[in-house]
Amino acid sequence: MNPLLILGALWFFFSGNKGNPYQEAPSGYIPAGTKEEIKPTISVGKAKSIASALYEELDRYLTSDAKIISLLKGYNEADYLAIYNQFGVKKHDPVFPTGSSILGYNIDLTEWIIKELSESSIAQLRKMFPSIF
Repeated sequence: MNPLLILGALWFFFSGNKGNPYQEAPSGYIPAGTKEEIKPTISVGKAKSIASALYEELDRYLTSDAKIISLLKGYNEADYLAIYNQFGVKKHDPVFPTGSSILGYNIDLTEWIIKELSESSIAQLRKMFPSIF
């Protein structure tokens, strides 16, 4: 049997999505400690557009905290989860952040934001999305 085929199959099997807890875009979201459901106010297309802009900003050498916060400002937690779903899981390489690297590891939007933004920016996001950050 071809060893390259075996290595390729192993890589494919072990490099896939490691468990996105929000596989489907939510029709509503009930934050922890509340009983009220929050509905998304944006379309899937808008969520995809925002997710794309976030990826473009996060996948560079100097991520702008202000730009990330401005892209997320004015949305509710259900909107954030819709954006999160559209973002999916992307390869993050802290050494060569250009999107074309074969190094790095797969992470979701929330993990990427926490790794890239300052503590004061995370505190701002915690105020905007208290049950997520």
